[in-house]
Amino acid sequence: MSETLTQDLYERLYRGNPTLVKTRDFDDIDVTTNNLIFVFLVLVNGYQFLIAPLLISTNPWFMLTLLPTLLFSSTTGVMVHEAIHGLLHPAPRRNRRMGQVMAVFMGIAYDLQRFDHLRHHRVNRTEHDCDEIYIAPRRSTRKVVNYYYRKLFGAYWHDFVLTAIVCFLPPRFIYPLTSLIYGSTVVPSDHCALSITLRNKKLSALRTEGACTLLLLACSAFLYGANWWILVILYLLRAFILTVLDSFAHYQTPINDSLFARNVKVPLFFERVCLMNFNYHGAHHIFPTVPWDKIPQYMQHFQPDFCLITHGSLLRSLKAKYKPPRAFSVWPRGWLAGGRKEEKTFQT
Repeated sequence: MSETLTQDLYERLYRGNPTLVKTRDFDDIDVTTNNLIFVFLVLVNGYQFLIAPLLISTNPWFMLTLLPTLLFSSTTGVMVHEAIHGLLHPAPRRNRRMGQVMAVFMGIAYDLQRFDHLRHHRVNRTEHDCDEIYIAPRRSTRKVVNYYYRKLFGAYWHDFVLTAIVCFLPPRFIYPLTSLIYGSTVVPSDHCALSITLRNKKLSALRTEGACTLLLLACSAFLYGANWWILVILYLLRAFILTVLDSFAHYQTPINDSLFARNVKVPLFFERVCLMNFNYHGAHHIFPTVPWDKIPQYMQHFQPDFCLITHGSLLRSLKAKYKPPRAFSVWPRGWLAGGRKEEKTFQT
């Protein structure tokens, strides 16, 4: 079947099937496995920040042991993602605490990620969450450069600075500084993650996690001592991995369809161990209440007709993410698959 399905077929198969509806069932959560993964990730992150510097001080070759631990940078992020959907533990308080611990290791406050991600599920592929398209009368070099900055660095560092520095300022200074960092106006009434976080009275939690992140980094820097540059490189690599894998399954997919994402093929080890089935992102967007280890069971709903979501390697998804953004004079209406024909129809 062609990659570009007609909208009629797409709507009938994708939106018009009530059997796809799945409510949260806490009995589906494998608490034992999640606890084991949580403990493992605490040990891995603890090794990076607190144990490795002691070993490196005795023998510099121990720095090589940090390389395999980088594989689990994305796993830490996926655990936060599971907590956001209430799928790490059936007890809400325990689920939140587990997510917050992982968020401290990530360096970005849990509630910032939570509100931003839940909003993402509502506005995915709309003009509020589709940054590879920008509205301008003509192609803009500045917007292209800004796009690549955010896709390589900014997506992580903006939120890190907000968590570790800006949140400690008086609220009247937080919005102007955040507007400066993000390069766009942020006000209390808008729908960005910061505004939603503050409106939900989560500033104290944000500050607590920011303080824990700073304490972790300060202790780590003290232990690394003269080898502080290793910590800097380690953190830069962790941030780069998290930024590159952020939203990798959404690019060059249909526009104006909030449920849409790809199921991306990756090697089995990365799928089950490092990404915890996060590569089945199309399935997750339709079944956001299904725990990570149950998602593969729901793949049967995507064969053979959901061809738009069921094909593509990780390399293909990353190539789509790092293609230059496209300029439109107005936001495209209707369903847009992203092919040349559709681009000519809407692009100026």
